[in-house]
Amino acid sequence: MRKFLSIIACALVVLAQSCSKSDDKPLIPVFEVQEAEGLQIIPAGTEKSYTVNAENIDKCIIQSPIGWSADYSDQTLTISAPAEENTDGDASGVVSICVTSKSGESLTVNIEVAQYELRYLTFEDTDTKFAAYTLEYCGKSIAKWSDLIDEQYGGPLLYNDYSSAEYYWFDENNTGLFSTLPFGGPFWMGGEAISNYYDADFSDKSYTDQLCISVEGGAEGKAGHNGSANFCVHFGYSSFEATGNNGCLVFADGQARIIDHMYVTNIGYGLNSLVNGDGFNHAATPTTWVKIIAEGYDENDALTGTSEFYLCKDGVPVNKWSKFDLSSLGKVVKVHFYFDASADQSGSYGLNFPAYFAYDDVAVRF
Repeated sequence: MRKFLSIIACALVVLAQSCSKSDDKPLIPVFEVQEAEGLQIIPAGTEKSYTVNAENIDKCIIQSPIGWSADYSDQTLTISAPAEENTDGDASGVVSICVTSKSGESLTVNIEVAQYELRYLTFEDTDTKFAAYTLEYCGKSIAKWSDLIDEQYGGPLLYNDYSSAEYYWFDENNTGLFSTLPFGGPFWMGGEAISNYYDADFSDKSYTDQLCISVEGGAEGKAGHNGSANFCVHFGYSSFEATGNNGCLVFADGQARIIDHMYVTNIGYGLNSLVNGDGFNHAATPTTWVKIIAEGYDENDALTGTSEFYLCKDGVPVNKWSKFDLSSLGKVVKVHFYFDASADQSGSYGLNFPAYFAYDDVAVRF
């Protein structure tokens, strides 16, 4: 009888140990957010809800970018973007969700969020998305960005017969930005021209080298921003009035959008003028300044705002790719570029500084 009781006691101990091990088994949390792969675009002032497959969740802690909020309840995750007027909120970031089970096991799920997608106009052949077309006045077929690169002065695309040149480009199926030579061209009347010209030595550069940059760190075929091949050159010589000759960027579909930024720099001709002076202009002094003025216009052709970038300040010219913030213009249908400068860079008829700058990697919000 005693032996039998001992066997029962041992069995109870084994059963107790088995139950104890079962109770100590870790509970693995599950938190699967449906359709949240990749960057989530949630426009300012809106929210987006996601169905969640959740199991073994005891605690849930959520961290959001500044101005954003996120809430989890009843198998639903809701993420809200900052209001449009909340300029202190982050435009993008990561919503981080840390869940813990009762046994202390944890899991972190990260969701990338942004108020908008940025699309870039790079002028690179690999980013060509437009349909091929022909510049009828010169018979040139355009199938990629490099096809728009002309001779630096007097070429058939930008000058044609020196009386008209209907040169244009269109970043179709991407940013939607479009540009054509004002008044039907040619380029001496202003405009935006695609280029890849580079020369480290700017000391002899003049108007005949108007598509060439001498940017710091550049190289032949790699002079664009971030070492890319192509960029665009703006020429527009109106300094003081909005009705002058200049180039502009336009959204071809007439839809107003925010142009977030672009990268800009001087061309070699401008550097030579500022550093050495030329037949039209004096070399910069310690007080010299030259700036680009960007003006945005909405669908009613009303001015939305202005933004400025100094190509030269305190006598020091810019010779590297530098970010030009255009977001303060707000939603625009078109942007015009102008120049202003200190008195030593201007004369009786306006600007003496050669009114060029190069730009690249134009970022547009969608």
